[in-house]
Amino acid sequence: MVIRIKILMTWLSYALQETQGHEGAKPQRVAFCGNLNYLFTCGFSRMSARQYAVWNAVSVSDFCDLHTHFNILTDSNSHT
Repeated sequence: MVIRIKILMTWLSYALQETQGHEGAKPQRVAFCGNLNYLFTCGFSRMSARQYAVWNAVSVSDFCDLHTHFNILTDSNSHT
């Protein structure tokens, strides 16, 4: 099952941006972060582990995957 994240303009008949969302079968949630032009998503992996991500709304291919360990959010792209 492929779940897609789409950015739509209601007056257009097509998606402006589209990318693959979280891999799990459970529903995912998306919140638009207003003036920052970011999307925050919460979904699940194939193994039903909760996942968080922050996406650039201008180019949804750019995202930051966030992991939770002991209820602390960490950026999985940082190497420190």
